[in-house]
Amino acid sequence: MATIFSNDGLGSGFLVDAEGHLATNWHVVEGAKEVRVLLPGNPLQYTARVLGGSPVFDLALVRLMERPARLPPPLPLGDSDRLRRGEVVVALGSPYGLEGSVTWGVVSALRPTVDVRGDPIYVNDWLPEVIQAQVPIYPGNSGGPLVNLQGEVVGVNTYLMGRAETGRVAFAVPVNYLKANLSEFKGGRILDQKALEASLPRVGAEVVPLNRYPREVLEAHNLPDYGLMVQAVAPGSPAERAGLVPASRFVQLSRALKLGDREVDRLGVNGEVILAVEGQPVFSVPQFRGILLKTGGKPVRLTLLKRGSLFEVTVTPVRGR
Repeated sequence: MATIFSNDGLGSGFLVDAEGHLATNWHVVEGAKEVRVLLPGNPLQYTARVLGGSPVFDLALVRLMERPARLPPPLPLGDSDRLRRGEVVVALGSPYGLEGSVTWGVVSALRPTVDVRGDPIYVNDWLPEVIQAQVPIYPGNSGGPLVNLQGEVVGVNTYLMGRAETGRVAFAVPVNYLKANLSEFKGGRILDQKALEASLPRVGAEVVPLNRYPREVLEAHNLPDYGLMVQAVAPGSPAERAGLVPASRFVQLSRALKLGDREVDRLGVNGEVILAVEGQPVFSVPQFRGILLKTGGKPVRLTLLKRGSLFEVTVTPVRGR
């Protein structure tokens, strides 16, 4: 664990290798080319250079420009996909500058970055999922590791939701997003939304979550409470090749829905509904993106609903727009 001093204050970080690379949050080092690092058991501050990262995933990588004669051992990176509800985890960091602090609790969920109503719980909806943990974290914990009982990093503590007087919920970025991009971050790549869009596996279907539909529309057209209604299918896309059928009838909204970075003023009511991907029920676009991201472009099995009948199709995503 390490304390990181940047332009706007301080945060936490941790060594990921013996070469002096440290992971932290993007928001801890945003706007800085160099930061200062305080390592455990050492009163000296060392200069580090910001290499790469992702504002979307709130991850960043820095490298020590100068190092002590004896560098602390790096923390092993675990597998966040193996996390289970109720699993005990430990948060390490420097809350309020109190270096080397430890708090513990349990994993509440590994969840998409929207709530059950489809409203965002994160600053953007391009981070597919977060770890919700019942672990006390505070300002200064940002960028510090969330560790399992085997001593492996499973997440990077990133933010709190709620109010102090009513209770707060802690969230961490799953470590697998760091592992998947570590080599590119070392090379200086900035994975912003534009870069992510260009590399994301996609099926070529425009969808809207049914949990964002007005209740009266769902009831009038006998639609389920969850799933993704196919609004349109791009010509020549994997979705078209798989035979996905978009809506042909729409209802006009009196007020447009805000869905991520776009607005929708009409909703399809008779298209096929994607209920599950690889057997996992889906209810949000970030969740759908996250599943496609994890598959890496491999074929995925979609469970579809149309006119009360369930059936399955296999779609092979492609990368890029």
